[in-house]
Amino acid sequence: MDSINSNMGMGPELYAMKKAIDVQSQGILKVLESTSSASAQSNTASGADLTGLGQKLDIKA
Repeated sequence: MDSINSNMGMGPELYAMKKAIDVQSQGILKVLESTSSASAQSNTASGADLTGLGQKLDIKA
């Protein structure tokens, strides 16, 4: 864990802001990783299955 004394010349306000951004980006990364693995699992349907395009239609006028 970083110490405030070794914050590379930043004031306490900038250090706190940097840590908050780091924590937020880690949370966003976890969300993105979970959605990418979920979409990879549910990606078995083709584009035609999802949109209905390419399916057989019986249209009579």
